[in-house]
Amino acid sequence: MADVTGLLFAVFYILTALAAIVYYWNRVTASAPDALILGILPAAAAAFLAWILVKSLLAAPAAQIWSMAGIIAAGLVLMLYARFVLQSPFFVARGERFAGAARGRIASHLDPSCFFLRWRGN
Repeated sequence: MADVTGLLFAVFYILTALAAIVYYWNRVTASAPDALILGILPAAAAAFLAWILVKSLLAAPAAQIWSMAGIIAAGLVLMLYARFVLQSPFFVARGERFAGAARGRIASHLDPSCFFLRWRGN
């Protein structure tokens, strides 16, 4: 059984895994390696953490469950306030757009010789 802090970290990482899958959905569906790394592995990790979370909550005392529910509720209220009242630009960010041709451009930007040529002004 985990304490409240561990359970909150589990909730955070479950939401992070699901957000990563949604954000990189175009890449997840583009190729098998991307589907494995950006889709299947985060989903499996989220499922495993969800299983641990449920098992821990079933064995947790009521006070622990209520304190965790209060912390999550406070976070949701603050998130909704940032989204609708403050109109944070974070909530309108688009997912990554990926085209197969972009792989070559990314690789060339990471090539040290290309960097050196651009740095020298050639």
